[in-house]
Amino acid sequence: MKTHITKLALFVAIIGALTAAAAAGVIDEGSFSYKLPDKWIVKKVFFLKYRVIYTPGAGDFPSTINIVDVKYDGTAGEFAEGNSKKLEKSVKLFKLIDKGEITAEDGTKATMLRFTSEHDKTLIRQTQYFFKNKDRVYIVTCTSEASSETEYDGQFEKCVKTFSFMPAY
Repeated sequence: MKTHITKLALFVAIIGALTAAAAAGVIDEGSFSYKLPDKWIVKKVFFLKYRVIYTPGAGDFPSTINIVDVKYDGTAGEFAEGNSKKLEKSVKLFKLIDKGEITAEDGTKATMLRFTSEHDKTLIRQTQYFFKNKDRVYIVTCTSEASSETEYDGQFEKCVKTFSFMPAY
């Protein structure tokens, strides 16, 4: 009987912690976490490893933040440079606007690329942040219509600056 009560108490504590994190807008993906922008929506897309967040009620082209990771032995900056060169050759109307580095709240550095390109006859603006952790590069891609750049850039950067790797990773 004590074992069942202990298990139930542990279960309630875990659910409470997860609910509190969700209410605070913290997304925990296991190896990393980040805080999503106010009122944005989290969605699991079946073919993606990590959840996507997007603007509510954005019509035909919602602004999104999605994350992928790849095994890579070099630096995040080297990966970003190679990615930029590949995009330039393969993406319609690709134009690099800016590149640099940002520092997350926990001190983690990321390489940043900002560019425009065409997707389904829509000019889009994307900012990619490349974080290195051990043998992987995590690419955080923030996408919006090019015409709404000023509306979302601040929200994207604020969210990305909360990106943090879990201690065990």
